[in-house]
Amino acid sequence: MGIGEGSIIHSRTTIRGPVIIGDHCEIGPNAYIGPYTSIGDHSTICNTEIENSIIMEGAHIDCGRRIVDSLIGRNVKILSSKENIPEATGSS
Repeated sequence: MGIGEGSIIHSRTTIRGPVIIGDHCEIGPNAYIGPYTSIGDHSTICNTEIENSIIMEGAHIDCGRRIVDSLIGRNVKILSSKENIPEATGSS
């Protein structure tokens, strides 16, 4: 397991190697980084389970879901659907 310079691992985070975490990453809270995962520099991962995947530089993932067997590109943002769906109220 390798954790890059300046990276921060928050509480309630589990890392199960082999894993490589790049420089200046922020992992957690509430994250699981599983085996055979590589996370590029300057990435942020929270509220997410990731396993057997490559996360490229600058990715921001906060989706509350499980990501497996994936390749996530540079500077990609994956957010929870709750943050992406507009909320409205109405009268009956």
